[in-house]
Amino acid sequence: MKYLITCLLIFFAVFSVSAQNKHETAKRVQETIKKLAPIKAYVRSVESTSLQNKGPSAVVTDISDYNSDEKPEWKWYESREDFESDGIESYTTAFIWKKQGKIVQVNFTYSSPSGDWVQYVFHTFYPSGTAAKIDRELRTFMGDVIVNRIAYYDTSGKPVAKYTTYRDLQTRKLIMKPEYFEDMARDFYLNAGDLPFIQKGIGGPTSGVKIDN
Repeated sequence: MKYLITCLLIFFAVFSVSAQNKHETAKRVQETIKKLAPIKAYVRSVESTSLQNKGPSAVVTDISDYNSDEKPEWKWYESREDFESDGIESYTTAFIWKKQGKIVQVNFTYSSPSGDWVQYVFHTFYPSGTAAKIDRELRTFMGDVIVNRIAYYDTSGKPVAKYTTYRDLQTRKLIMKPEYFEDMARDFYLNAGDLPFIQKGIGGPTSGVKIDN
């Protein structure tokens, strides 16, 4: 009888802890959802404005030699059409959108001469210049995988939520993280003022892009 009572006490204790943990987890999830709501609304508004525009405010690309140059050499274009008509070979390109003189979106494309991989890094910035969302997508034949990493930040720069998913490169279906794939670490920027091609208050020789931090 004592053994049965002991087992029951242990069961109810474990059940109580489990129920409490589930409650706390659900509470944290709801708090995160609440914090994410205004961030996602802001990101949607920026993306909507970008789509309504005919194209980016400017395009900047690194024309340095991929294999031999240690530092990037940035070339600016007034439009996507100017960039595409130039036909220049580059493995790092950024498309820039601004609103009221401030950068609100920067989409990088990174690649290499081998063509084995490509990585897109999409930044959305608050008017203050801090990041609201950073969306990284790596597509690589070295593991045949698509890796998506998404992070949201509040207006103070504090991370609110981060997600990572893996998909099969061919089927696009969700998969577990592969035992082996060659990851590609590429830069991303938590503040628009840290973008590599910009000095504070200057956005290039003819682009007119300006950071007002």
